[in-house]
Formats: sequence, structure tokens, C-alpha cells
Amino acid sequence: MGYIRFQIAMGKLFEDLEELIPPLIDSPNEAFPDSSGEVDGGNDGFGSSGEVDAGDTSGGFGNSGEVDAGDSSGGFGAGNTWTPPNSNTSDNQGSGSQVEISKSGLRHIRKHIYGEVAKQLPHVLRNKGEAAANEKIDTGFFPREWSNEQVTDAATQVYNEALRKGIKNDTYTTTVNGEKISVFVNEEGGFSTAYGHKKYTLDDFDL
Repeated sequence: MGYIRFQIAMGKLFEDLEELIPPLIDSPNEAFPDSSGEVDGGNDGFGSSGEVDAGDTSGGFGNSGEVDAGDSSGGFGAGNTWTPPNSNTSDNQGSGSQVEISKSGLRHIRKHIYGEVAKQLPHVLRNKGEAAANEKIDTGFFPREWSNEQVTDAATQVYNEALRKGIKNDTYTTTVNGEKISVFVNEEGGFSTAYGHKKYTLDDFDL
């Protein structure tokens, strides 16, 4: 009798299992959650941490959440640093930019600026004599009416014009505000010096 009851109980168990097994097989993703305890939603661009999948860099971002350093389209390398160009070379002359003269280049202009030489002449005349003073002013000057700023602007203008014309290792002369101005461009396209074509005597310096 006990054996018959056991058989009936086992038969009932198998019937219950047959009702349970089909939905498990037909809908595995609904029945089995992933390791996080949530239903697996497929590939939705997120990893198990809930953040954007670091493997997808189509948005320009890496796994750190920062702009992908491997993408140099913005003009930056892997170190995200930018090296400024040498402002004294023709290679950096863009169509809408102007190359500025460096401080060392501007120092070469001083001996052609009336006001700068006027400050030095009394000392030269007193300590070295008239011959040395005349030798110092035996050069081409910018107009004495021009300020240092006007001289710098004119020299920069002529230098950039020379670069646009491809002048190298040569002197280029043009007219600025009615005055003849020259610049010398070295073989690398760098600025060497600039000068005007005015001539002055010691009398012009009130000496």
C-alpha cells in the first residue's frame, strides 16, 4: 500500500515539473537575471557598473571619462599639450595671421631709431670723441618723428610682406606711410633687422 502511494506521489511531482520546465526553456532571459540581480537587457551600451562601456569610443571618450587622448583631431597629442610655434619663422605664417618680431629682433632695430641713439650719443661723444659718434650715426634711420611703437609696427608690416613674397637670405624694401623701410630676412625666414633710409648728422641731434 505504501509503495502505491509513493508511485502516485512521484507521478504528481513529474506533472508539476512538466508545467514548470517549458517557460524556463522558452524565456530564459526573463527567468534568469544576470549576476547583478537584474534582468539582462542585452547590449545597451552599458557595462555591469552602469557606466558607458569603455570599449565604445565613438563618442570620443575613453574609460576615464575624459576626451580620448588618442584622438588628435583637436590638435593635441597624447599628452594634451600644445607647443607654441616659433614666432620668428615663416613656416608659421598663416593666411590670416601675422608673425610678430621677437624681442631679440627688436633689439637689433634700436640702433636705427633716432630716439634710442639720441640717448647714447652724449656718452659716446664725451668718452670716445666725435669720430666715434659720427660712426654710430652712419646708418639708415627710421624717421625721427616716429615713436618706438610706430617703428615696431612698420618693421613687422614689412617683415610679413617679405615672408608672403618668399624672401629669404635677402633684403626687402618697401614704403610705409611714405617712408622707405627695409628688412633683412635670414635663410631660415627669420627676422634679422630692419631700418629706415633717413640720414642724420650730429647737428640733427643738437650735438
